[in-house]
Amino acid sequence: GVFGKEKSNFSAKTPNFFPKIPPDDPRSRAPDIVPFMSKYEKFSSERGRKDPLPGLVVRPAVPADAEAIASIIAERNGTAAEKAAEKVRREFETQGPGAAKLFVAVSEGGIAGFCRCGRRDTAAQPFKFPAPAGWYCLGLVVRGAFRGRGVARALYSFLGRWLRETAGTDRLYSFCSAENAVSLKMHAALGFEAVSEGPGFLDVPFDCGRGVLFRLELPGPGFDLNLTRA
Repeated sequence: GVFGKEKSNFSAKTPNFFPKIPPDDPRSRAPDIVPFMSKYEKFSSERGRKDPLPGLVVRPAVPADAEAIASIIAERNGTAAEKAAEKVRREFETQGPGAAKLFVAVSEGGIAGFCRCGRRDTAAQPFKFPAPAGWYCLGLVVRGAFRGRGVARALYSFLGRWLRETAGTDRLYSFCSAENAVSLKMHAALGFEAVSEGPGFLDVPFDCGRGVLFRLELPGPGFDLNLTRA
């Protein structure tokens, strides 16, 4: 495939139909001043200064979590919770080799957020937009009341350990709209490197016509992500 094997140097193999982001380019560190659309939450430097959520633990999701996950999706997208719940329940019913994995962050107040990840073999399976083969974070959403309290960090830390110890990989990809200032800052704070831009990745297009692909090299077993730049 265009992007080579999962552990190949993606930045060296980026095709010329969308540009690489050089390490010294300000975009590789997700700058403070980024245009955003109304559908994205406005970035605030105060986001990372709230008290950590007490009793926060992350675990693989189970079918009983479907309703709570659906309520978070409905809150984020402004859609009906029952419709979202049907989709989440179908995800659990179709779990098997190659299916996306769901993880939830649970606090004393219930499920505070969740993330979805999956491996995408872009050499063997056709996708609308070019992307390297490997494991992807396919969505991470934190309930509005709990944002800025370490939920995203906890989810990514657990996901990183799971990928290392269970999936046997040392690399994670993610992407977001170039107009989503909050997500750009979060990826930079978690240590992701911005490696490319494009109108879409995998089967996900961006309304603004431009998205950013990120790569995270996972440290050894037992690591914890540090939001030093949040």
